Amino acid sequence: MRFTTQVLLIARRTMQLSVLLALGAASVAATAAFAAGGTPALSGVVAVFASVFAVYNFDRLADKSPAEGRSTPERRALTQRWSTVLRVCIATSALLALVLGASVSLAAFAWTIAFPLLGMLYALPLRAWGRVYRLKDVPYLKPFYVCACWTELIAVSLSHSGLDATPAIVALAVFVYPRLFISANLGDVRDVEDDAAAGIRSLPQWLGRSGTLRLLEVLQWASAAGLVLAVASGVAPPAMLGLLVPTAVAYAIFRAYVRRPDQQAFFTDLYDLELVLYAPSWAIAAALTTA
Repeated sequence: MRFTTQVLLIARRTMQLSVLLALGAASVAATAAFAAGGTPALSGVVAVFASVFAVYNFDRLADKSPAEGRSTPERRALTQRWSTVLRVCIATSALLALVLGASVSLAAFAWTIAFPLLGMLYALPLRAWGRVYRLKDVPYLKPFYVCACWTELIAVSLSHSGLDATPAIVALAVFVYPRLFISANLGDVRDVEDDAAAGIRSLPQWLGRSGTLRLLEVLQWASAAGLVLAVASGVAPPAMLGLLVPTAVAYAIFRAYVRRPDQQAFFTDLYDLELVLYAPSWAIAAALTTA
């Protein structure tokens, strides 16, 4: 029992420190290479993992707002307790990503550095016209901006692998964007009361909890239908149907999130498991469809 408890604790800490999220990003990078008809470059997969780990933990260390502490108190306490170690890990991860990009090509370096820069631009306060702004505080911007940044990671993978964009890559990007949009808004539904108290306007504040969850339910089914349509029309290879497996897993987590509002923080972190399953699901589907 003690061993199981320790394993669960480590798993929870892994999710709170964005390790699971970074693994999901690496999986998306590998999937992009598969979609382009090539093999994932190790440098690209590692660079994407390092970039996402660095950016998300940088954002959490930089965000000292009371709202963040109220919505995810365990994560706030964890990041504060390990702040010195996290700073070293963030700097090391960011440097590793940039070195890997520079070692491949100028294009790979440019695409690799873009994500950390966009992350810093989002998290850090900017001074303009005598006032201080943060992009993350701009009303309704967060899910659209974050999803666009994640879509950029597909280009990072292609640049490291030396692959060109194909219709299948476009189909993958169109599929991934609403999947990420769902994930981003689950966090905003969780934080809706704290964001309102802090004066931050988000989609769940506009639509309400039930209205937002209905929209996300529609996106769940629409994105899955779009995937099937892309394969049926020949735009994407049959292996892309393998992504229906992580989509189903994500939907099960989504329904648990809806049923258990008292566990929203846990299910929001667990939802990142969908992305982790992308690459293995595609690889297995590719093996089955070519056998």
